[in-house]
Amino acid sequence: MVVIDKKNRPYDIVPYDASWPAQFEKEAATLKSILGDEAIAIHHVGSTAIPGISAKPYIDVLVVVEDLKKVLEYYESMKAAGYLPKGNYTGIGEEFFVIEQNGSWVRNIHVLSEGNPGIDAMLDFRDYLRKHMDDSKAYEDLKVELKQKYPNDYNDYKMQKDIFIKSLKEKVVAWKKSTSSELNQTIKLK
Repeated sequence: MVVIDKKNRPYDIVPYDASWPAQFEKEAATLKSILGDEAIAIHHVGSTAIPGISAKPYIDVLVVVEDLKKVLEYYESMKAAGYLPKGNYTGIGEEFFVIEQNGSWVRNIHVLSEGNPGIDAMLDFRDYLRKHMDDSKAYEDLKVELKQKYPNDYNDYKMQKDIFIKSLKEKVVAWKKSTSSELNQTIKLK
């Protein structure tokens, strides 16, 4: 059993780094080499997937698999590659892994089974912010403000950020219904 640790940890908000997409591509290749045919698709999600905005310098990766239970077979290979298992950390029915450097998370790997509603939620939020620069800018401004307000308190930062994300939920759902979103930065494997 994996112990889930949600204590405060160091974090930072930095200006957009044009190398983030390439970092995602490299991470996706590593994950594909470990998970093989079990991975259906690998997506770049999170703030580093939204061009131009400041973000925590984490590369968030969403891996869609056929059967989440089979991922347990890859735990040792994942750990050998530096991925630390955190279990169902976010509570959306996933296996979650991180890579840490100097106490900070630099990679977040969300592994979900095909059909999990968390997949669409992550992709729709990312795609919405890519298309709606006013809300993207408001999200960026909020993160910078929260970092200044809570420089050493990631838990309060995250709680306030999550409130903003929930406030956009209706806009994201309405947008999704009115248009078909593009799935840029996706590596389709099957």
